[in-house]
Amino acid sequence: GSTCHLLTAAYAFMNVVWFSSLIHSSYASMTFFAPAIFYAVLRQERGWFYSGCILFAVGAGFRPSDGVFLIPLFAITLLCYSWRVRMLGLATVTLVGLFWWIPTSQHYGNWLGPFSAASEQVAGVTGEVSPLRVGITGRSLANVLRFILAVVTSLNILTPFALLQAVVGIKEKLTRSLLAWVLPGSLFLTLVYMSDAPYIAFMSGGLLLLAGLFCSRLASRYRVLVLSVSVGISFAHMLFLKPLAPTNFVRRVANSYSLQYTAWGLRNHYQKNLSELERESWTDRKPSQTGRD
Repeated sequence: GSTCHLLTAAYAFMNVVWFSSLIHSSYASMTFFAPAIFYAVLRQERGWFYSGCILFAVGAGFRPSDGVFLIPLFAITLLCYSWRVRMLGLATVTLVGLFWWIPTSQHYGNWLGPFSAASEQVAGVTGEVSPLRVGITGRSLANVLRFILAVVTSLNILTPFALLQAVVGIKEKLTRSLLAWVLPGSLFLTLVYMSDAPYIAFMSGGLLLLAGLFCSRLASRYRVLVLSVSVGISFAHMLFLKPLAPTNFVRRVANSYSLQYTAWGLRNHYQKNLSELERESWTDRKPSQTGRD
């Protein structure tokens, strides 16, 4: 009862969910389709499974990358059904998916155009930031840090609870299903490419549910306290925080990786990446340094 209501509030107030729902239609879709798909497949009923297939196909049309990230969750779900249900489910996904795949492929000029375009985009943006491609460098570590700070900012005090549930609940079916939801995208965003915090919106519900499962192990009064504090922190972050004066590197990291995703950032169209802030800082320092020479 109260735990479910508090988790719902926590999800609504998560800064990445709140922010994503305001900035762009495709980002807003991330906050709905993944949780809806998980709910549908969690029911383990044939009708709900087919509903999940439709939701998956439609959601992948909004954000194909998120559709790819959710394939492992679907693969686990398929094991619960007969081959006939599996094939009907895959046929449903294919049929609904064709409604967006055909016009998209026509736009690119060939049937596999969406694949080619996605591959080219990934190749173009990962050459300097992917730990898999370039190893351990300043920029590849920044890519990892960008993901970690996005998750920690969104979950705030619930972050350790999500991690603990992933460890202590690994033998539980529900926990494994949640990990199938969040791990594929997490690995891609840390090892290949992570741009902005809203990229994690599709997995934020799964992360929150992991934390909620661990909170369910606590006594009722502690559970309510922890979740209430988390909601309060998220509320304050979104409505009252704003970027800091970028006077040092730590502040510039906070601004570009966390503090721009606030109501203030939305109102003022504040969109600064770390490289841009570093260049501006260097430009600001250069005249004074020259004057001392």
